[in-house]
Formats: sequence, structure tokens, C-alpha cells
Amino acid sequence: MKRILLFLLSIALLFSITACGSEEEPQTSATQTQEPEPSVTVEAGSPTTGLPGNTEYKPVAVMIENSSAARPQTGIQAADIVYEAPVESSITRFMCIFNDNYPEVVGPVRSARIYYIKWQQEWDAAFVHYGGPQDEGRESYIYGDNAASVKVRINGVWGRDSKFFWRSSARSAPHNAYTNVAVDVGQIDYTQVALNTLLFSSTKDYGTSTATRIGIPFSSSNKYFVEYNYDSGKDVYVRSMSGKKFTDAATGNAVEVTNVIVQYANVYVIKNDSGGRKNIDLVGEGKAEFFIGGKHITGTWKKTSYDSGTVFYDDNGKQIELHPGNTWIHIQPDTNTIVFS
Repeated sequence: MKRILLFLLSIALLFSITACGSEEEPQTSATQTQEPEPSVTVEAGSPTTGLPGNTEYKPVAVMIENSSAARPQTGIQAADIVYEAPVESSITRFMCIFNDNYPEVVGPVRSARIYYIKWQQEWDAAFVHYGGPQDEGRESYIYGDNAASVKVRINGVWGRDSKFFWRSSARSAPHNAYTNVAVDVGQIDYTQVALNTLLFSSTKDYGTSTATRIGIPFSSSNKYFVEYNYDSGKDVYVRSMSGKKFTDAATGNAVEVTNVIVQYANVYVIKNDSGGRKNIDLVGEGKAEFFIGGKHITGTWKKTSYDSGTVFYDDNGKQIELHPGNTWIHIQPDTNTIVFS
């Protein structure tokens, strides 16, 4: 009996081993492996231009006038980033961010507005200007809690800062105040941290929608109609204004811009403001248009708070990659329309 039981157990064990051996182990094939998503083609370089060579981040923001009496401005071509936005009436004004280069002559320097201070906050830049609205408690007030982000302010109306400015005898006041950014940067004694992070790629191609001419009205007055024409040989847009080339007095040449951004926003006159000053809604999101490498791209901008940077996206929700070089950001009232061809 024992022999029969042993025989049966042996048969059962043999069957079990054979059955187990017939099962195939799961195999991982090459076709089943998921490829990682392609990385964004961002290149190392300056955080403000994407160009190689700059290892230090010490940005200085300078307010530059743009009335007819202020042109041609000096040093504006050397700016890494320029914000152009409407101020009173139909004129515009610039805030120029200098980081890769610190020109010794920049101007004419004029007064600030509250929305420029909010852009200053995105770059944590030293802020250079010549006065501004002083109505404490008003929406346009550029001091106190409204400007808590400004760690270094060089203000021409303050006696202690007058040494950073001089007046040119070639022009009449108030269109003749200039500063030396190379000296201004020496006042920075803290580590600056940018909230805004731009992406740059020299190989990014945005398809077939070309744009060799851009017209930005800013207002209904042709007096401040800005135009750009694309130079494919240099991969830049050449700026003109009111039908004339927009030159830099430092170079004598027309200003050239690598990346042109149009950001649509709500621009409004502040209620009961004695100077008719404007403000701009910069927190939120809206439409944007980009002109890079002779191409036109539509997209959006988004800013969640004043403690965060503005991020620009294409229509697919991908962050815009700029060509290495300077960038001009134009704040266009969302009631206006630009033209391009």
C-alpha cells in the first residue's frame, strides 16, 4: 500500500513541476517601454537673454521716457528686457532691465508708475527712476506698501540719490536726466532672485505662420504707432515709430529686437486720480502674441499673484521658448488690435 501511495505522490509531483515549467515569465519588450516626454530645448545662459557668458545676476531696472522730446534715447539697445506700456494721454514709457551689460549713459530717466514697480518685482531688480505719484493711500502711489518689493531704489528726486544722475545741456528739463548703470549696480548688496523665468532656444522653430511686419497702435493716435520690420539676416525686428526709425543715440542705429511680445491686458484710468494716471491688471491671464524668428505665434499669459512671475504660453499650453537675445514686452490695451503681415 505504501508503495502505491509513494508512486501516486511521485506522479503528482512530476505533473506539478511540468505544469509550472510550462508557464512563461512575463517579458518586457522594447515596444512596451514608454519613452520619456521630449525635454524642452532650453539652453544654459543668461536668465534675461539666454546668451552665453554672463555668470552673475545683478539686474537694474531703469525708467526711460518715450515722448518725442526724449528721442532718441541713449542706452536702450543695451537693455536685455524692455517693458513698454501706456502712461498718461497716448504716450508710452519704458522700463529697461539691464543685466548682461551695464551702459555708462542711459536716459532720459523719468518717473515711475505703479505697474512698472510690479514688473520690477518679477526681476528683483534695483529700481532707478526720477520721481512718481506721491499721493499716499491712492492706487497710483509708488511708495510704502505698494512698493515693498523694491529693495534698492535710486530716485532722482531724493537728495541723497542726486549723485547718480546728471542733466544734459543738449536738452531741456525734464527730458535730460541721465544715469550710469555701471555705477548704479554698485548699490546692490543683496542676492537678487527672479520670479520670472524665461526659456530660450536657438533652434526652436514655430512653424509656417510668418510675420515680417508688425504694427502696434497702443492708442488711436498714429503719433505713437510702433512698427517692426523683420531682418532675416540678423534674425531681429527693426523698430520704427511714427514712420521714423527708432534709434539709440549711443549707437546711431535703429533699435533691433530679437523677441517681440504683445501682452493684452485691461488698461484703465484710475478713478478720481488728479493726474489722469492709468493702472493695468497684471494678475490673471489673457491673450498674447509672439513674434520670434520671423514667425507669428498666438498664445496666452498667466500671472497668479504679484509674488509670482508672468509666464507666456503657446496655444498648446507649452511655455514659449524665445530666441537668445533681447526681448521687448508691449502691453496692449485689450480693446485694441495689432496688425501684422
